[in-house]
Amino acid sequence: MSEAVKKLKVRDVAKDLNISFSDVVAFLNKKGHSQVKNLMSSVDDEMMRDINAHFKKEKDSAERHQRKIAEMK
Repeated sequence: MSEAVKKLKVRDVAKDLNISFSDVVAFLNKKGHSQVKNLMSSVDDEMMRDINAHFKKEKDSAERHQRKIAEMK
């Protein structure tokens, strides 16, 4: 039995990191991932490793923000 793997889109990654999708597209193109054209482009595992390494600070900030929102509810 094969598992269906959900493909992440650039827009989902940008939303999770609380950054602009255009920043993600520009970064991936700079890293040589020229197949990424817009917010609907799929993100593979190699791209996610690059994104997580480069945008770690933004990711940590977004997670802290989400925890604060959850505490307020």
